[in-house]
Amino acid sequence: MKSLGGFSTIENNGTLLSAIGLYVTFNDHILRMFIIISVVIFAMGHSIAKTGLFMSVGNTGAEYFSMVSKNSSSANKIGKFFIFSSLSGLFPGIGGLGTWMVLESFFMGAYLGGISGLASLIGGSVLAIGEGFATAAMFKIYYFSDKHDEKIEKNDLKTYTVLATGLLLILLFAVSVIFIKPEFLSGIPEVLVFNGFMIESKFNENDFGLVTPFYILILIIIFSLLTYAIFGKPKTRKVMPWNNGVSDFDGYTSFSYSSGIRLILKRILKTGNKNSGMETVDIFWFAMIKIARGFRNGARYIGYRIMNSSISYYMVYMIIAFIIIIIIVSL
Repeated sequence: MKSLGGFSTIENNGTLLSAIGLYVTFNDHILRMFIIISVVIFAMGHSIAKTGLFMSVGNTGAEYFSMVSKNSSSANKIGKFFIFSSLSGLFPGIGGLGTWMVLESFFMGAYLGGISGLASLIGGSVLAIGEGFATAAMFKIYYFSDKHDEKIEKNDLKTYTVLATGLLLILLFAVSVIFIKPEFLSGIPEVLVFNGFMIESKFNENDFGLVTPFYILILIIIFSLLTYAIFGKPKTRKVMPWNNGVSDFDGYTSFSYSSGIRLILKRILKTGNKNSGMETVDIFWFAMIKIARGFRNGARYIGYRIMNSSISYYMVYMIIAFIIIIIIVSL
């Protein structure tokens, strides 16, 4: 479970570093200002979500989804709301706003042209795909970090605590305009979106996109109430879960949840047909695996040989880093 959370952390950190790279690439003052605000809000959402992730996973008392044996605690439930406050691109949540702003930054960079513009477009597309995978990881942690039992009794204290936490995080999204500089705030009074309630992404003084956090929240509430008024209280029914065709199961497993992605990785991204005696090689996929293995081996070497908790190595490391910083500053 912690490894799955680690994947999300790597993806989020990669997004932040890419955005900083975008900041130092372009000279457009307005775009650079928008990128910095995006990084701050995205980092805020990431911090909240990772706090919730380890609250949720840590309170299961297990290392693997299959080993979860106790019902969720209040801390586990609160952690899940923290996780969902930062789900990729989903409103209403502060993480959704951060993702929107970061992706807007990359796609605006594409309009500035040249090699940097092309790299910005490709980078934004790759980050959008990564955000989608991270969202799937969060959903998996949300559902499978509990042992689901039909006999669980409702605890009003837990319910109210979780509800209050969720409302607080949604409120943070609704008032997110307070984190945005006035240069990127506006409104459209003609359609009752008053000034100061709309966030605009822009570069070279040109508008690119817009979002209205407060109005998004209001619309979600209105449509939810209308749905409830028309259709009444949602009705649920239980069905037999599918477990990869295996007849012996207690419920829907995390392995089954990942079947779709595993089949994609096996059948589409990695080509080959060993049964017929012929196998084709995807050069791109082959290179990616080789690079990943080389990076992993290098990281292991550094971890075991250099950053191995030896005070002597750490002293040498700090002295070298200090000397390098002095040289860079003096240039």
